[in-house]
Parts: sequence; C-alpha cells; structure tokens
Amino acid sequence: MAMSNDDKLVHMANQIARNLQVQGHDEAVAATLSHIVKFWDPRMKATIVALAAEGAGHLACFLDVGNQHQFRRLAHLWRD
Repeated sequence: MAMSNDDKLVHMANQIARNLQVQGHDEAVAATLSHIVKFWDPRMKATIVALAAEGAGHLACFLDVGNQHQFRRLAHLWRD
C-alpha cells in the first residue's frame, strides 16, 4: 500500500530525528526543528505541526504531542 503524504512527512521527520539522536535529547530536538525550519517548505511545516498537535502518525518520541511547546516554537519560527 502506498504511503499518504502525511505518512511520508512523518517518516521524513522521524528519519531526521533518528539521525540526530546521538546528540542527546535536547540537542536532537533542537537540531530536528532547525532542519525542518531551514529546509521544509511552508506546507510541509504546517502539516507536520498539525499532525503533531493532533497526535496523528507515529512521530518519534521527542517529536510527538508531548512536546507541543517545541512545535508552537516551530510554527512561530517559520512564519517569521
């Protein structure tokens, strides 16, 4: 079965997060969010923020709804 666009974004975010885990939790969260802010287009950013806020998908443990403050920060950064 083909992945939906939402599933693809979650997969991409999780790949980034997994690759940065070696930096430790706080640094990995910051680096993942930084990558998303710098390199994802506005639609991708809006979608991943919405998915995290609604708890959809299987985002990596430090990119899930439990870290909504990080996603609010992300949403604010990409609007600036």
